[in-house]
Amino acid sequence: MIEIKSRYSGKVIYTYEGDTLAGANLSGADLAGGDLSQMDLRGVNFSGADLTNADMGRTCLVGARLVGARLSSATLREADATGADFGGARMDYADLSGANLSSTVLSGAYLVWTDMRGCILVGIDMVGVALTYADTRHTVTR
Repeated sequence: MIEIKSRYSGKVIYTYEGDTLAGANLSGADLAGGDLSQMDLRGVNFSGADLTNADMGRTCLVGARLVGARLSSATLREADATGADFGGARMDYADLSGANLSSTVLSGAYLVWTDMRGCILVGIDMVGVALTYADTRHTVTR
């Protein structure tokens, strides 16, 4: 069993019956304010999940599905999200600094006021992305 705790109070906010979250189906889950930092979330389905204010720093999100997820004010600093699908995700005010977003889908995502400094943005799909006031300094786009 895996317990996800609040990054603020330390109280358990979500319990997953399994040995690992890798490949789990957490679609629609309420993980707002959760501490998922440094976890292996490879291939997890977070579609429609509420990850508002969640700490996902230095997390492995390779191949994860976050379609329509709410990530407002979430921290994904230095996360590896290679090949993840953030299509239509709401990521305003999120901290993506230093994250690897290579080969990700960001089409239709809302990235207003997002910190993307130092992100790796190679081979991404950004059709219809809202980037107003996003900080994209020092990004790698090749």
